[in-house]
Amino acid sequence: LCLCGSLPAGVDPSFLVGLARASRDRGIPVVVDTQKAPLEALLPERPWLAKPNLAEARATLGLAADADAVEAAAALRA
Repeated sequence: LCLCGSLPAGVDPSFLVGLARASRDRGIPVVVDTQKAPLEALLPERPWLAKPNLAEARATLGLAADADAVEAAAALRA
């Protein structure tokens, strides 16, 4: 299951969490390409792959503006 992009106005990120859990429970890998609140909500679900770009990772995870890709990847895994 690919969960990508922005949510429509008024849709709570918990909607994506429910999709991710249902997919994972059925053995379906979850790929996430989003940022900010949706990414924050989905990371605890341990998706098979999370693919924010560096700027999205910095913004979502509160990393320093000069954080590099290695730091961002480590923060995503944590």
